[in-house]
Amino acid sequence: MVKIDQLLALQIVVTLSAIVPIFVGLKGIYLGPSGITLKPNQLFKSEKYIIEVDSHFRYISGYLLAMGIFLLRSVPNMHRDATELHRACIIVFIGGLGRLWGLFVTGLEIGAVLATIVELFFFPIICYWQKQIQNQNYLRSHVK
Repeated sequence: MVKIDQLLALQIVVTLSAIVPIFVGLKGIYLGPSGITLKPNQLFKSEKYIIEVDSHFRYISGYLLAMGIFLLRSVPNMHRDATELHRACIIVFIGGLGRLWGLFVTGLEIGAVLATIVELFFFPIICYWQKQIQNQNYLRSHVK
């Protein structure tokens, strides 16, 4: 069996990292693009965006929500099977590449730079960590 503290630590990290896309996805679906610049006193006052931008933004927000759900679904059995975790991490990584391109095209902004770093480095590390735990679990179960 995998050392419980390593597996538990990974499960906690993945669970906490799932909260962000779930929250941001729900917020994006509910508020649309006006939620990006939302100030606390403007909760139900939204800026006007063309229908195509609003529709696309809410659609992409659905992807964020789904990604967070995939991350949560991967938690219970990640020591054996991490298909959903790997899928979510690939989606995040590809999104990070898109964000990186956007930084080159539009310029640097600290929030976008930090998000890009997380997307391009944190999630691949999560996949590597999970694979190490899965390999340890496999070796312990087959070497007796």
